[in-house]
Amino acid sequence: MRYILLVLFIVSQSLTQDLNNSGIINTRSKDFDLNGDGVINRFDLGNNIPEATHNGSTDHSPILQFSSLWQSPAGSFTNCWDGLIGYFDNDTLLDIAGFTFSPAKFYIYEQSASNPGNFTQVAEFIKAEGGSYGPITLGDTDGDGKLEIITADVLGISRVYIYECDGDNTYSAQPTFTHPSNSQGGQGIYTGDMNHNGKKEIIVLRGTTGGGEVNIWEHSGTIGTNTYTKIYTYTTVTYVFGKGGFGDSDNDGWDEVLLGLGGIPTFNTFIRRIEFDSASSAFQHQIFEAPSVGLPSSFKVYDLGNNGIKELFMTGNSNSRAACYIFRANGSNSYQKIDSILETADNNNMLSCDVRILTGNSQPTLLLGSFNGRIYTYQYSGSAFIKDYENLSYPGAAIRRVYWLPTNTYDGYFNTWSGTNADGTFYLFKKDNPVGISSNNSPLQYRLEQNFPNPFNPSTNIIYYLPKASSVSLAVYDIKGSLIRLLVKKQQNAGIHTVEFQAANLPGGVYFYTLATGDNTETKKMILIK
Repeated sequence: MRYILLVLFIVSQSLTQDLNNSGIINTRSKDFDLNGDGVINRFDLGNNIPEATHNGSTDHSPILQFSSLWQSPAGSFTNCWDGLIGYFDNDTLLDIAGFTFSPAKFYIYEQSASNPGNFTQVAEFIKAEGGSYGPITLGDTDGDGKLEIITADVLGISRVYIYECDGDNTYSAQPTFTHPSNSQGGQGIYTGDMNHNGKKEIIVLRGTTGGGEVNIWEHSGTIGTNTYTKIYTYTTVTYVFGKGGFGDSDNDGWDEVLLGLGGIPTFNTFIRRIEFDSASSAFQHQIFEAPSVGLPSSFKVYDLGNNGIKELFMTGNSNSRAACYIFRANGSNSYQKIDSILETADNNNMLSCDVRILTGNSQPTLLLGSFNGRIYTYQYSGSAFIKDYENLSYPGAAIRRVYWLPTNTYDGYFNTWSGTNADGTFYLFKKDNPVGISSNNSPLQYRLEQNFPNPFNPSTNIIYYLPKASSVSLAVYDIKGSLIRLLVKKQQNAGIHTVEFQAANLPGGVYFYTLATGDNTETKKMILIK
């Protein structure tokens, strides 16, 4: 009997913990993250919370197309937990920063002026302590006007490294500083002035096994010297997973650090933030139980509607689906869900995202990367997100970082890929102009695209091209030729136009949509699945 009681005690301990730091024990699973994807590898305890699904499409005929611009040579980067792209030395050529695990080195590459599809190494630094680097960010924390590449250990040595740009392709290693060691590695790193005192901070999210910390280090030396003082520490209730995020998600004028913690992806999500409270002159940890399911991995703060109100993008795993949720603050420490993207064919964690308005578009496009080595883009229509690209060609896990290229002359994206054998590669892709589009993004002729996704349920996206201002009619008909809905009936300017067709109240079957202008009429078929 005593053995039975012991087993029952152990099981009860493994299935309960205070996950939201409320003092209330939550009956949930607790175990180890076996493959580093942030998901506890155990079993489903039931009580799953149902949720409306904005499914990713299974149609592999995307609207956008990208061609390879550059791929890092074999061995250039390994253990690609993070990577950085931007204009580090303030010229017109892209720079890339990354590292290798063995030997422990940090590298900086720059784009060739004569060949934009070629990058050459311009700087190299040896990590004397060994081990791997982890998260990377860019900023000027010492106030001297020179950009710094800032990174942290990923394997628990607990150091922060700063490489400052001193001029064209000239970089110098600044003195490192060390966290109190708790055997936890860096997961996310950011810079900012969270308390609005004019001094920049370095914020490090650490924690890879049983626990974690958020440490905020503030510049405390004279301008140009790398002297920092720790001004805040928050100890997390479980281990930190993913990059987290940074920005003013509640639109109150104060930036926040957003945290992703490992756990079970079948229960409600907690949005955890650290923000400076001006009334008490102290940093505070805030937690909100969001109307969503799953564990968060990364966050992005972005003004989706270009109206001065920022939204919060959260990637993660939702009930074994790679997911992205979009929230908008609707009160003090309160958020409403405004949309969700759930890739039902991708059963792991969405690790990273970025948002940008691409050339020729009036609405932003969302870029996503998953642990299963998949990349997706979703075009925002003004009311919903429609998938228009996916890249499923990577040999396995994991896409840990994605960025839109910060270029003005063309669109493209950057991503890291890290395999299971300490290998890794950086990729750059450039967006192709659609056939029939001039170099200034003006259509050369009228054209109606196949709707995407197709088949669909309950909504699909219709794109058409106008070479000049035209009187446009876009209508949907059923198989008998009866008019179902008039989507557009107005004068429109030349360009690329997107219309979302919502068919939630229509029966499944074959439908036709017709674009009619003064000079052209074109019809295509689409299939609604119910």
